[in-house]
Amino acid sequence: MKRLVVLNTPEFPVFGTHLFHVQKLAKGFEWNGLETLVVESWQQLNEIGLCETDFIYLSNHLLNGTDDPTHSIPNPVVNVYLEYIGSTGAIPILWFWHSAIGTQILEPLNDKFILTGEHFRRKPKTPSHATCWDIQNKVENYVPSTFSAAIHPDNIGTFKRNELKKASFVGKYYQSDWLNRLSNEKPNETMITATPPFISEEDRVGHFTNSVVCLGFHAEPNIDNFLLTERVFEGMAMGNVVISDNPCCEEVTDGAVDFVDSYDTMVTLIDKAWNDNDYRKEKQEESMNWCRNYGTYFPVAKSFIGKVSELYE
Repeated sequence: MKRLVVLNTPEFPVFGTHLFHVQKLAKGFEWNGLETLVVESWQQLNEIGLCETDFIYLSNHLLNGTDDPTHSIPNPVVNVYLEYIGSTGAIPILWFWHSAIGTQILEPLNDKFILTGEHFRRKPKTPSHATCWDIQNKVENYVPSTFSAAIHPDNIGTFKRNELKKASFVGKYYQSDWLNRLSNEKPNETMITATPPFISEEDRVGHFTNSVVCLGFHAEPNIDNFLLTERVFEGMAMGNVVISDNPCCEEVTDGAVDFVDSYDTMVTLIDKAWNDNDYRKEKQEESMNWCRNYGTYFPVAKSFIGKVSELYE
């Protein structure tokens, strides 16, 4: 059986929200028929025995103490790993290894790897990310690691929905001015929870299923870099009407998600979704149908598998 091996060793750590993303991406590989496992040491990597049908995920996350994705990869740390991986024929998935493209660092892989990173829908405004954009658009073996819903497409439309509240938000407190005002003006009509501290997965999912509208808000860097996060796709998959502050949301979702750039516009759309049954049902079906085809980790993982088949099989 083909496998996705996630390297999470001291040399190649995967942690924080990136770890959450990789765990969800791994589900997509499982849904496509692969076994997934996490390797936490060099010894364990040798014990499992890589082969040419395997994928192996290597992060370049804070290796030299910086969150700049273009930073240099220290050769001594990676050379032993890459020589071993190259000798097995396994396919490395290299997360934000953009600065290594075209250098001798990757020579042990014999040009057999997939470059990946966050899915910028347009050229980012942040200079370091714009550099990554330029690099990845020049290579044929790039596949974006798209934020999506960790929900199997067959399960979309099966969630029990109560829709007790007009709107909900759960997560890091983006658009705090809007959320504070909304919770003050409509305290009994909204569910707004800032995390951390983290809540249970049951309570987190309940924010989606107990409300009509999901507020798909983003950090300012993600807006600047045209990066849609999982909150948008989770809301779509769970049957919410989704509105977002990211200007690329309508383009990406073929209009299923509506863009808002002001508090008043947000409230108008929330009230419309609550009061207009036909509009609400139409947007919910539109979102779920789009998400079944494009918005889960099933097609994201399939795109990696397909690219490898296209280039290397």
